[in-house]
Amino acid sequence: MGLNDQGSKVLNLLQGKLKPLFRLINKIRSLDEFVIYINGEKGKFKSLLRDLDKEIEEAELRRMLKSSPYFVEKIKGNFTLIIGYEADNTSELFDIEEIDGICIELVEIIMEEALELHNKILAEKNMIELMEKSQLDGLTGLYNRCAFDQMYRKIYQESKEGNRDFSVLMVDLDNFKKVNDSYGHQMGDKILKQVAHRIKSNVRKDDIVARYGGEEIIIILVDIDEGEAIIIAERIRDSIATLKTEGVQVTISIGISNLKKDETKDSDMLIYIADQRLYEAKEQGKNKVRGKRRGK
Repeated sequence: MGLNDQGSKVLNLLQGKLKPLFRLINKIRSLDEFVIYINGEKGKFKSLLRDLDKEIEEAELRRMLKSSPYFVEKIKGNFTLIIGYEADNTSELFDIEEIDGICIELVEIIMEEALELHNKILAEKNMIELMEKSQLDGLTGLYNRCAFDQMYRKIYQESKEGNRDFSVLMVDLDNFKKVNDSYGHQMGDKILKQVAHRIKSNVRKDDIVARYGGEEIIIILVDIDEGEAIIIAERIRDSIATLKTEGVQVTISIGISNLKKDETKDSDMLIYIADQRLYEAKEQGKNKVRGKRRGK
């Protein structure tokens, strides 16, 4: 059985942890006499005594072990561990009881370490996934308001200190209450999810997109000035205008603020300006983009 995506990390950490043990054994018998293999990805095996980048097929490893005077194998959880003795068994130095004792002890120690590391890394992965999930809005999959507030404050502070620029886009679905009243809240949820997905597909991976509240979505375009922000906002607006969810079509309005252009004294004011420009876009007919410089 192969390991999961954390397998390579486990093996690298395991090899590092076992180095003191291997040095100790080397004082009793040369490590060159032994082979120690553990399963990696896709059924291949890797040597814990040599380069982990090199792999060997299981069938080839078992053919090789047929000529060994001694080997022991243990399977536990996702791990298969094989330790073999390769030296000349006719040598007067060959002591089967000593070899057996070393190999069995090694199997137990290595397997215990491997399982402990695997469980630790898996627990860390689960914790990260839970933390990431807690940052997301359950309906749209966008960042939630709490996560956005934390990221926004950090971006604002770093941009101020580093003399960098960014733009805020406040997005709202036009006449969304009418959509919910006419087609029901389930349809409204479907539309909101589709709009969120379409917006995400029109910005960069490093841009921040969050559900700000209700049908409002807020976007942070990092290192983007107002002129570029208007172009991106118009692209998003056009994209949503062509979107149909089970035959239902909606539009959006967008208000834009920019750190350098609007020269605000605090982070809240920058969002307030974007929100006010969103209101202007609504007042001037909806399905529009408004910044300090006008969009369409």
